Amino acid sequence: PSPPAWSASAYASSLALARSFGACTDQYIAAELTAALAVLSGAYRTFGGPSRVIGSYNGGKDACVIMHLIRAAHALQCEAAELAGGPAHRPRPTMIFFNGEEDFPEVKEFVWETAKKYELDLVVYDGKRYNFVEGLTDLIARSPGAGPMAFVLGTRAADPNAGGQESFSPSSDWMPPFMRVNPVLAWDYGHIWHFLRAFDLPYCSLYDAGYSSLGRVTDTMPNPGLAFGDGKYWPAHMLSDWTLERAGRENKKGNASDGSTDGGRAMGNDSDSDRDRGTCDSSDVPPLPLPPPVMGLLFGIIVLLCSSMFPFFVGNRVRKVDSRVTQCG
Repeated sequence: PSPPAWSASAYASSLALARSFGACTDQYIAAELTAALAVLSGAYRTFGGPSRVIGSYNGGKDACVIMHLIRAAHALQCEAAELAGGPAHRPRPTMIFFNGEEDFPEVKEFVWETAKKYELDLVVYDGKRYNFVEGLTDLIARSPGAGPMAFVLGTRAADPNAGGQESFSPSSDWMPPFMRVNPVLAWDYGHIWHFLRAFDLPYCSLYDAGYSSLGRVTDTMPNPGLAFGDGKYWPAHMLSDWTLERAGRENKKGNASDGSTDGGRAMGNDSDSDRDRGTCDSSDVPPLPLPPPVMGLLFGIIVLLCSSMFPFFVGNRVRKVDSRVTQCG
């Protein structure tokens, strides 16, 4: 069946978010944001409109970005159709969610809350009855319209399973035929968090508790790289070494994304609220930690300076220690 219609407030909220994306001048994220929206616009145009473009949504940070990008692109498509003289039909954006037994309760709660808040057409498959391939096959068979479908994923190039994918990549031969759409393929960890925080968009509470990558309850823990004090952790956006994004995940045959909630990769609405509108004023967003290469360069400079100054400050103390060690020997 066709998705139910958006309410006027949900449509207005998503359209306002799209406007804020278009007006974004933040040099750190603007180009990536424009490119991502262009990929989604191409997907809607190529695959025949809202009912043929479906987002993979599971509450992870990357999937959360995808959900908001789809909301915006979806609203723009509805607006364009109406301006072209078409009927005022505003179907809700469709998202697919696999409800697994070992998912974090906080993740599930976040999915339910955001699906209600943004009026998503959330198609839920019971993970005990359907695996990913079976769920996709069923959804494709039940979707209105004809022709191939597009599934929008949160895959990034740095992901273990990116496998040379491009913005548009056909599904693997062991899956039903569809097009994988990857609008954030060129984004990195910093872009994900800058986007969510610059536009004041909600995300799962576990990320503020030190989790930087979410999988199953049984194989995920807070990131050790964010630990401080006695059992305390900085929030995920404070991670300075982005290569440690999955440090809190139990490795499974080298595939740290197995069961990942972050990108959807297994594959009540208030239009006046700042969170729904979004903003692109990054002046109140604390700067993200420097990327690892820059951190390494700075560290090297500091080490060089310290090594040159060390004898000047502590030379006498070092000589005395060496003398005592020699006497003891």
